[in-house]
Amino acid sequence: MQGDVKKMLTMAEEHAHFGSHFKPGKEGVLHAVGVDSADRVKKFLDFLGFFGQMSMVFFGSFFHLRHIRWKEMTFEIYESGIKALPIITLTMFLIGIVVAYQSAEQLKLYGANIFIVDMLGISILRELAPMLAAIIVAGRSGSSYAAQIGVMKITEELDAMRTMGFDPYAFLVLPRMLALVIMMPILIFFADIAGVIGGMLIAKVELGLTPTI
Repeated sequence: MQGDVKKMLTMAEEHAHFGSHFKPGKEGVLHAVGVDSADRVKKFLDFLGFFGQMSMVFFGSFFHLRHIRWKEMTFEIYESGIKALPIITLTMFLIGIVVAYQSAEQLKLYGANIFIVDMLGISILRELAPMLAAIIVAGRSGSSYAAQIGVMKITEELDAMRTMGFDPYAFLVLPRMLALVIMMPILIFFADIAGVIGGMLIAKVELGLTPTI
């Protein structure tokens, strides 16, 4: 019996010694592509799951208005909307100045000063103001939301909410989503005004155009 044990220990030592010299082969390009593709598919499926769950909570809230956390939504309107108003208006005011100044330099060459109005209307009102307002809100509020919910996940607060029977989507995601749905049109409206005012200032100074009709 002792001899069998010694043989087993000897074999184990030999296998351990053999494994210490074993080096795994280098991963090929195909393996890397496969891992990356699987990771992208997993992220896409996670996004679809989040989108589907959020859609159910969002449309279900219209039939159960008492389940909406109005106090939390009001707080998010202030944090994500009203606090973002100064930076959005300042940015669009400066963008309006830059666009109008660059346009005025070219329009003066052809005596087409009046067309700066159309250029500002198309570039600011249609394109730049909505796009830049959305980018600023996404960068400012999105990072804040990710940090808050990420900390809650690390500290297992989300698991505690599920254990107590609360839906994290209804408690955390829905108020923030409704706040942005309400505030984005308002922010874009003020961004349009700020951009037009900046362009109007340059049109007056560089081209001598007055805002009067």
